Formats: sequence, structure tokens, C-alpha cells
Amino acid sequence: GDFVWLKHSINRTKFDVRFDGPFVIINRINQVKYLIEHTELGYRQYEHLNNLIPFYDRD
Repeated sequence: GDFVWLKHSINRTKFDVRFDGPFVIINRINQVKYLIEHTELGYRQYEHLNNLIPFYDRD
């Protein structure tokens, strides 16, 4: 699947990390809900499309 960043939006201050990841998209549940898996830690979670940002590798 494609790689994405997960946007942090709750209780974030100016100096907090804005994104977590990268994650890989495992499955599209419906038009706005995706199952993603953290590439390093391996945990999976469901996230809304609005919280996902495309990941572009620096080749």
C-alpha cells in the first residue's frame, strides 16, 4: 500500500510533533476510513482520511 503520515490534532502546542509515522495503508474500509500500520512499531489502527497526509520518500 501507499505510505502516509498521521496528523496529530489533539492538544498540540507549537513545539509538539505534528505528524507520526510513516504508516502503510493496509486496507480501505470505506470512502473515508482506512486501516493503517506503523512501519517501525507494527501496530495497526483505523484513521479518518482527514488525518492522513501522503508520505514522499526523499530519493
